[in-house]
Amino acid sequence: MPLKDAGRVQFIDVQRDMLEWLPGIQVQFTHGHTDAMMSLHIDSPQGHFVYCADAMPSSFHLNMPWVMAYDIRPLVTLEEKAWLLENAVEHDWRLIFEHDPTAACATLLRKRKWAGGR
Repeated sequence: MPLKDAGRVQFIDVQRDMLEWLPGIQVQFTHGHTDAMMSLHIDSPQGHFVYCADAMPSSFHLNMPWVMAYDIRPLVTLEEKAWLLENAVEHDWRLIFEHDPTAACATLLRKRKWAGGR
């Protein structure tokens, strides 16, 4: 509270929809990993980037059933993750991973199942 009183900290009220925090930067609150964890959506000349935070901390967590063992609401995490992955593919978003040892970010492609039997 001393930092807030000194004008050094700005609190953002939790909202259901994404909100514009700064020009080109939106905040999205998610509730599966922790209550009201913030992910950032960043628009830049290089494209749209999403800082996934601990909702998807590494490229190893791209598979749908893989979530953090200590998520407080793992089923909510899966819903939020499905939304994020679908939009990342649909809108060519780049996902930023905070805990990946080799991949800082990734662009996703939809994998189509081949009907040829192999």
